[in-house]
Amino acid sequence: MLDVNDKMMAYAEIFEGSLRADGDLHDHAKLDRSKLDYSLQSLREVDQYLLHLHNKFYERVPPFLNPTILCCGGYTGEVIRRHAKRQFTWVDFYEYLRCYPPSFDKLGAEKTLGFFSLLVHGDGEFIMPINKPLMFITRGPDESVWYYASREIKKKATTPR
Repeated sequence: MLDVNDKMMAYAEIFEGSLRADGDLHDHAKLDRSKLDYSLQSLREVDQYLLHLHNKFYERVPPFLNPTILCCGGYTGEVIRRHAKRQFTWVDFYEYLRCYPPSFDKLGAEKTLGFFSLLVHGDGEFIMPINKPLMFITRGPDESVWYYASREIKKKATTPR
């Protein structure tokens, strides 16, 4: 299965500020990038930033936020990858469906922002860290990326069948 680890790491680096891209995150001044060190604790700062975006856009997430959400999800996923007991690989949505066709029933056939890339481990099990910032913006603090990542990091590695 072809991975997109480098691509997703670049999105994470844009989010934390070590890689520059055209434009920047929406309201980037509301994010204290000095606290973004890929630690689990750094996701508390991300939650604060997402709370700001939730307060502005909870009724409808405008398309111009898509790059911000993608970068935020990339950062969240990279925190999980660095600290999880399980070994994760970023996989593009369409590549995942090609390798695991039964997942079509769960995920559908169209790539969306939340399913842009999946973090895959074991025999095709996956999580969707890009979806979490999107959920936080629309639903609020109950969708904390810190809480989500802390749960995923604690899960034990799966045993190969």
